[in-house]
Amino acid sequence: GGPMYKEIPVNEAYRLLNHGPLVWVSSLSGSGHCNIAPVAWCCPFDMKPTQVLLVLDSGHMTSRNLKETAGFAVSLPHISQAEWVRQTGSVSGKEKNKFELFSIPFIETPNMKIRVPEKVGGFMECRVEETIDRHGTTLVIGRCLHAAVLDGLYKERLLVELPEAKTLHHLGGRQFA
Repeated sequence: GGPMYKEIPVNEAYRLLNHGPLVWVSSLSGSGHCNIAPVAWCCPFDMKPTQVLLVLDSGHMTSRNLKETAGFAVSLPHISQAEWVRQTGSVSGKEKNKFELFSIPFIETPNMKIRVPEKVGGFMECRVEETIDRHGTTLVIGRCLHAAVLDGLYKERLLVELPEAKTLHHLGGRQFA
């Protein structure tokens, strides 16, 4: 009489872990063109110093930019920015400037002047430490150079219980929690 479990397809098993916060990754091309893309697979990689791990499609502009310029920003979109997240994920940065196309107001990171959408819960400016290409996927390890959070949303942790700090969690397709 214990709890019953329903088997799910192995190729959907990643969805059991896939509800961490979706992030926006902003990057610059070698010619200075700024791109922004939603990335569902981002996690801490190390603590001292803080490093993050991104999992990217090798064919996407973000992956190419990070190899060209070695800098990026990871930001936490607020739930009120869900439509911009969908829009920025629906077109390629190869042809379009997404900040202009979708009229996204932005600030710039202090060191590398990478655009970050205004009113995100927080952001980290990072330098690429290592990239690993494997079967069409690029793993990126980045070292945090600067981190900032909206005033009132952090006290030794992100205060996600506050309405102003509600993040998006990608569940697959166009579904968010």
